[in-house]
Amino acid sequence: MPEFTPVQANLGNQLMVIAQAHAGDAPSDGMAWVALRWGIKGDIAPDYNVSLRLLEPQGHRVGQSDTSLLSNEHHSTSGWEPSQTVTTYHLLSSLPATMPGIYQIELVSYDPETSHELQVLDSAGASLGPRLPLGTLEIGRPEEQPCVEPMTIVEDTHLIPDIALLGYDLDQRCFSPGETMHIALYWVALNEIDRDYAVTFQLVGEAGEVATEWTETLAYPTSHWQDDDLWRDWHALRIAPD
Repeated sequence: MPEFTPVQANLGNQLMVIAQAHAGDAPSDGMAWVALRWGIKGDIAPDYNVSLRLLEPQGHRVGQSDTSLLSNEHHSTSGWEPSQTVTTYHLLSSLPATMPGIYQIELVSYDPETSHELQVLDSAGASLGPRLPLGTLEIGRPEEQPCVEPMTIVEDTHLIPDIALLGYDLDQRCFSPGETMHIALYWVALNEIDRDYAVTFQLVGEAGEVATEWTETLAYPTSHWQDDDLWRDWHALRIAPD
């Protein structure tokens, strides 16, 4: 039996997250367990689902698990009794090629028929938003070489002798001033690396002028990479408002 930590979170005056427990670490692309202890706040009409998300420090979602909330008797939430305490167990994995590091686990409960998300309420009944942080998970190196393919593949991108860029994912193609570009780069190590590299992005105008430039470190330092490592590297690049 896992050791539970008290939570006492009110979800929309419908559900209570009484306590939670979860694994402390897991390999990249591996499974981590999460245990939740639930109660209800009176009569419930919808049958709610729970969504567990794994977030990297910039807020990008690197893992998600959505399941129906069922008691040990396989009753969905509309069939739970007011005095009943229900414990549910879940598995949450990170995407292949997720970099080692510390990631946030969060919970959202929602009605699968309408996609309505229950709000986390404070003691005065004010909404704190739908996301309930549960703690952190340390992701380690993968047990096997990941198999991933970027949305956009680039060729001949041995930018430096140590690392090659395989491609990237970009959530959209058109951006306005003040918006944020979310981009994932896919890197492969060509040999052992003895230094920590940074990556520079440039927003270039039609005439070739550099409008904006960002230089960012990589979440998993390159000096820790091993030969043939393949990593997915997230960045959030905010475009200046004007």
